[in-house]
Amino acid sequence: MKKTGLKMLAGVLLCALATAGAAKAAIAETTARADYTKPWKNDGDAAKRWSMKIQKRMSRLYDGLKLEPSQEPAWKDYQEVVSSTLQAHKQREQSKTVAMTAPERMEKMYEKVKEREVVMARLLEATKTFYSQLTPEQQRIFDAEVLSDSARKRSRSRI
Repeated sequence: MKKTGLKMLAGVLLCALATAGAAKAAIAETTARADYTKPWKNDGDAAKRWSMKIQKRMSRLYDGLKLEPSQEPAWKDYQEVVSSTLQAHKQREQSKTVAMTAPERMEKMYEKVKEREVVMARLLEATKTFYSQLTPEQQRIFDAEVLSDSARKRSRSRI
């Protein structure tokens, strides 16, 4: 009888420990999720934060490239295209898709894809023009900082 009671007690304790561990993990996950989402709450400053983030990246890229005076006009042109692209993105209307039918929402999405394609074409052309003005060493720096996997990972870790 003692063995059965001990086995039962051990089973109850094991279940209690497992439940406590699961609860602790759930609380930790909820807390971590709340901490992660806190900076991204929709407080109306998201566009401002995004602009500041892009400005920091552009500033870091500019400092890293150490451009020569003859390259400055190409940098200004490139920066202007990037900046105008961001302005256009901010001004894009937030349509009320709730009242739309499914085909209307799909059509709206398709229009946005076309708009983005035009924007990407402008960015691509500006990037090619600016990139052609860089020295091989500057091109390596640009390659490492702009749209690379490592740059995106660094960006995510700074958030």
